[in-house]
Amino acid sequence: TLFRSCTILGQSVSFEGSIVLEYHEFSLTNSTLSCLSDLCSVTIRASSAISLLKASMINASIVRLYSDSLSIDDTSVLNVTGRGYVKGPGSPADFNYAGASFGGRGASQAASAASVAYGNLTLVQEELNETMGSGAGGAGGGCIRVEANDILIDGMLLADGVSDKHASGGSGGSISIRSLGDIINPSLSIRGNGYLSASAAVPSSLQYGSGGGRIYLASDNTNFSIEAFGGCTFKDFCGAAGTILLFNGSHGCPGTNRTVTTTLVVSSPSCGIAPSTGTPLLIEDAENAAIDILKVSGGSVLWVDTSAYDALRISYRVILDNSAKITADEFVRIGSKSIELMGDSSIVSRDIVLIVASLATSSGSQLTAESRIHVIATADLSITGSVTASSTKQASIWLKAPVIKISQTSKFEAYKISLIAHASIYIRDAVIRSKASSCLSDLHFNATSMPVQSTYTLYMRAQFVLLWSAAAVYGARVYISANLLQILGTLDASGLGCAPNQGISPGVVEGQCGYSGGSHGGVGGNGGQKLLHHRCNDTFNPSTFDNETFPALEGAGGASGSAADGGLSGGGVIHIVTQSTMIHGTIAADGETAAKDDTNLQISGGAGGSIFLKTTFIYNNGTLSAVGSDAVGNGNGGGGGGRVSLFLTTGNYSATGWIGTVNVSGGAGTPHPTIPAWDGKAGQDGTVVSNARCPAGSAGLFCSPCPIGTYKSVVGQQLCVACYNGPEHSLYTLSGVDVEECPYKCEPDFGSVEDNPMCLGKFDRFLHSIGGVGGFVSIILAALFVVCLLVLVRKHCIQRSEMNKKLYGHLPSSDQDVHFKRADAVPLLSSTRSLVAQDIKPEFG
Repeated sequence: TLFRSCTILGQSVSFEGSIVLEYHEFSLTNSTLSCLSDLCSVTIRASSAISLLKASMINASIVRLYSDSLSIDDTSVLNVTGRGYVKGPGSPADFNYAGASFGGRGASQAASAASVAYGNLTLVQEELNETMGSGAGGAGGGCIRVEANDILIDGMLLADGVSDKHASGGSGGSISIRSLGDIINPSLSIRGNGYLSASAAVPSSLQYGSGGGRIYLASDNTNFSIEAFGGCTFKDFCGAAGTILLFNGSHGCPGTNRTVTTTLVVSSPSCGIAPSTGTPLLIEDAENAAIDILKVSGGSVLWVDTSAYDALRISYRVILDNSAKITADEFVRIGSKSIELMGDSSIVSRDIVLIVASLATSSGSQLTAESRIHVIATADLSITGSVTASSTKQASIWLKAPVIKISQTSKFEAYKISLIAHASIYIRDAVIRSKASSCLSDLHFNATSMPVQSTYTLYMRAQFVLLWSAAAVYGARVYISANLLQILGTLDASGLGCAPNQGISPGVVEGQCGYSGGSHGGVGGNGGQKLLHHRCNDTFNPSTFDNETFPALEGAGGASGSAADGGLSGGGVIHIVTQSTMIHGTIAADGETAAKDDTNLQISGGAGGSIFLKTTFIYNNGTLSAVGSDAVGNGNGGGGGGRVSLFLTTGNYSATGWIGTVNVSGGAGTPHPTIPAWDGKAGQDGTVVSNARCPAGSAGLFCSPCPIGTYKSVVGQQLCVACYNGPEHSLYTLSGVDVEECPYKCEPDFGSVEDNPMCLGKFDRFLHSIGGVGGFVSIILAALFVVCLLVLVRKHCIQRSEMNKKLYGHLPSSDQDVHFKRADAVPLLSSTRSLVAQDIKPEFG
């Protein structure tokens, strides 16, 4: 028969038992070929071609087609639906409490009732029990195996489970389509627009769904519609999806030397229903399949069997989307070039380790572990979803990559967090929180030796670290190392230091006094008196502690007498080591702020923590804060201020560009309701120190330019002093002046300083032009002298006129010629002199 052809046209052929047909060519046209026995098979081998045309169908438990060429048109079907096991290796003990399993596990009421998945991804087994679905009331799907060098499938290949009344129904079966030489012949071509299904049955209402089957397709073609869904009624009753392994023999993975690509697809209907159990991935599957791409979607759960192997190795790409999940009871370890978490997808386990080239997550995705999340990437990490490891106090997140980008995270949280990048760390529109608190009693460091990494709860190291304006990073002990650090948002260790009653010098509870505040750089405030003649100052003996130049310890907590009347925690520790630091936001290590203000509570303040900046250059218009927290209630003490230290590493210890604020004030105490003398005291201010040896024209903690109206002409830690060269009505114009003569300008209405160097008013300018007040007095005296002289001359003229009247009876007239003889004039002159000497006396002196 291998040299003959067989054509069945317009017939319906059925038989008992299994059958094997071998021809040169075999064609089924408008016909049906059916095997009626349980677990029977139809095997057709053709040396040339097999074709199913014009609504043809083959029905059996197992259908095997082997040929050089195979074609199934869009009206024809290979059907093994419901022809698998009624009771198989994946059937539950009681289908009232669990669905059946195969590629995916059936849902179950309890773990003890769950059935076991079996088989493998590549469907290489010939044994029936490894290739057919199991039943749970209804039967599972059967097995379809197609092998040819040239394959065209436009029709349907169905291997679904079937349901029964009041039952879960069967799991999906299996479909395998491959080339006879699919490994050695990479020119494999499988074409068409067919539909392949190995899905579980839809269970009866309130029954647990069964798992999907398994599909193996060696194909370049992406036009097939492929399904291996689990059975589903509603959430928590859904069976897990089966497995779909796509084998691409025409080209390999980008960037690798592989000549093939295998893609594992685990998918459920996109209806937002999450299966209650996962699709197992066993060790033999991973090894035999050599998976390059893993796609989990549609709410599917891929369950990693960690009892069988230690890591899931996906050589090229892992994609999770639409609520998909990868999970394991113990740990998930994935090695791949790329991992993408999209939609609401997640990886959930006690322990997660991802070794990848790149990782990208979306805003709704989740990485969730009880113990740790470790990601090592050789390309960029982009995280926008939720990353949490916070079930235990040892839970940690550790990310290492060339570039780490964290944005729009709903939660990024662990007890310890480490971010290490070769190039950059960008935190944008995200909140990162290290939940651990810290209260060390002894720790020292210096300018050349920082504390070890293990002492910090939040650790960041990169060439460039940027916290955008909407970013917030919280940690009890924070360390940042970078060439350039730019903070536009918030870096905060407030309230994460020593708990109430904890620390080197915590607040104290004493029955006759209010609660005292915790101490650090400044001592905490004493509680006020409650009884007359009781001296609370003698009861409390707070003290400061820590090195003011290299502060390493948390602020002490306030006093706490009970859970209701709890004190407030101290501030944590922030250490920054950079070449350049630009601060436009806030760095804070304040004492904890009270959640509510209730005069009936007894709450004392926690002390401010520690901020240490070691840098070469610093620019700041933001805020550094290590303040003690305010007390609450009546007569309680505020927390002491913390410590802020700047250590500049340049040769001349200079810095510029500080226009921000530094605050280490103590927290406010609370008043007594009736007696002011019994008020709680404020905490003492903390310390602010710097080694800055500021150049001329700058001074202070961060070598800020001397304010306008001051100057400093020497190099050192001296303060700026006031300028005095400006005259009245002048305004100084320049900051950072390094000479005694400070530039100034005249006030408005006083002209320019070029025209009016003394900034004088109009009258003063006139005085100045005439020699000042002395010149003005001289002019007045001279004028008075001239006036007096004129008066004297006039009076003299009048007297002379009167004298003439007496002598002549009239005044001489110019028209009257008066001639005196010389002889007559002499007696007259003598008589006149006598008259003047006797009667005319001067009236001025």
